Amino acid sequence: MKRKVANLGLSLIGPVVLIILLTMPIGPLAGGLGILQPVGGIFDVGKGVTHPDTERVYVPGVQSETRIIVDEWGIPHIYGQTIEDAFFGLGYMHARDRLFQMVMQNYLAAGRISEVIGGMGYAIESDKFQRSIGLARAAEATYRWYVDNAATNPDVNYSLRAINAHVAGVNAFINSMTSENTPIEFKILGFTPEPWTPVDTFIWAKMMTWGLSGGVRDLYREMIRAKIQNSTMYSEMFPDYWPYTVPIIPEQYNLSLSEYDDAPGGYPASVVPPAVPAAAEAQTDLIPQEKLDRILSVLSSVIDFF
Repeated sequence: MKRKVANLGLSLIGPVVLIILLTMPIGPLAGGLGILQPVGGIFDVGKGVTHPDTERVYVPGVQSETRIIVDEWGIPHIYGQTIEDAFFGLGYMHARDRLFQMVMQNYLAAGRISEVIGGMGYAIESDKFQRSIGLARAAEATYRWYVDNAATNPDVNYSLRAINAHVAGVNAFINSMTSENTPIEFKILGFTPEPWTPVDTFIWAKMMTWGLSGGVRDLYREMIRAKIQNSTMYSEMFPDYWPYTVPIIPEQYNLSLSEYDDAPGGYPASVVPPAVPAAAEAQTDLIPQEKLDRILSVLSSVIDFF
């Protein structure tokens, strides 16, 4: 009798250990070894990897007939009878092809990346930095502005309709996700994406604006300008045109914007910008030194990451 009980106990140890291994998070892999199970794991994803030469996509939620034809190169062609339907289809395809990228980019910009991957590496420092500069707060403010002005401004109304339709399309895919079409990265991380919102759309727009505007480099340059108090030296350190800059159109100096009706100002394009009169230079600090020092001190603990 004791031997039977012992054998029964030993026979249960293996399944119990296996269940623990399949459900226990392993470092950043919150999905644990459960991703290796034959049904519901990563192997389901392979069923939808191959694409036919052409594909027609049918999505629920559109107001009228909307066709999405994916060609042999995987490029979707969207045909909608209304702007809402077209952007709904665009949002659906964005999520179908790039949902993990969309989610990770937004969590990065909003200072929430540690919610996905934990405190590993520079995740915490990154979140501190992003929350300090406040891109998510700026996105919320922009969205509120759109909502407040949509009733009186046709252009804002059009944009908001397109954004809301795009958001609905993203959520249509999220709500329709199955084990086969759930991005494999979500399975590995054991992460379920939240519903998409209009603010999410604005967050990455803010991140792109931040990146294209130079980030905090202008603050550092202003600090240097205020410290050295020498406009000639400053211009040599930070020229408008670097000698190794390669423009998109190498023959730019042979073009003239004045030849075009919509030329901004009608000034000829030039490799060397016109000189700025000395009188036009600011005689006082653009940002008070005390305020600039405070701003940089707040960011100094995390700025090295970037």
